[in-house]
Amino acid sequence: MNEKLAMFGTRKQTIVLLLISSLGESFPRELSRISGIPYATVVQTIDKFEEMSILAANTRGKERRVRVNPRFFAIREFELLIVRLVEGDSEVQQMLENVRMRPRKKGKAI
Repeated sequence: MNEKLAMFGTRKQTIVLLLISSLGESFPRELSRISGIPYATVVQTIDKFEEMSILAANTRGKERRVRVNPRFFAIREFELLIVRLVEGDSEVQQMLENVRMRPRKKGKAI
């Protein structure tokens, strides 16, 4: 499969969407850290997909949490497509493997 697939606009936009979909929920700063994509680009991408009703964002305190919009009209098909795209994209798979989802035990070596 094409490693540099840019199905949802640019390659960076595609990566952001694949990461959000795979993680279930995230926030712009975390997506920027995971992907290496500039924070401003991540925010612009989220705004674009939110305007298209593909993503839904809500604010918890000062944190803007983003996820795939569960009311998106083609949610089932979209989720199946995302799974297939991530399976064929080693770059995104590598990014997801490096995500730490829970805190490290106090005193544990890094």
